[in-house]
Amino acid sequence: MPYNPCQSHHSTDRRMSIESARLQHGDPEGDVIASYSADMIPDKKSRIRKPFHWRNALWCCVGISGDEASAYLLTPLASFASPTTTYAEKLGIDQGDFARADPGGFYHGMRVSSGGATFILTGPEVTLTATAPEQGNLFE
Repeated sequence: MPYNPCQSHHSTDRRMSIESARLQHGDPEGDVIASYSADMIPDKKSRIRKPFHWRNALWCCVGISGDEASAYLLTPLASFASPTTTYAEKLGIDQGDFARADPGGFYHGMRVSSGGATFILTGPEVTLTATAPEQGNLFE
């Protein structure tokens, strides 16, 4: 079943498990870590690295801290019903106070491109944590 970000708005716990290999740094690099794009989103072209597949959807990593990663769902532009924005527009003249206070998360509603297609980063942000190999992944 695809992840529904709207369901998460009612929960403060947005931590979910994913296979530890997908969060691996180095060689080989896990697909979640390889999708890290927070350094590219502020650029005028707002391109992102290759997204990763999880829960029947495409996702983009925007933060890495140890063995955790923060990610946003990628929604095709035609399927996103709310207004969209760019990184520069969202930061605007208030230096990002509005963006940091967005209940959908800092990157929610931002247009990005990947493989020639336009997507919208859709929050809330999810924190992915490594699952022990013997536990398996209960969330896939």
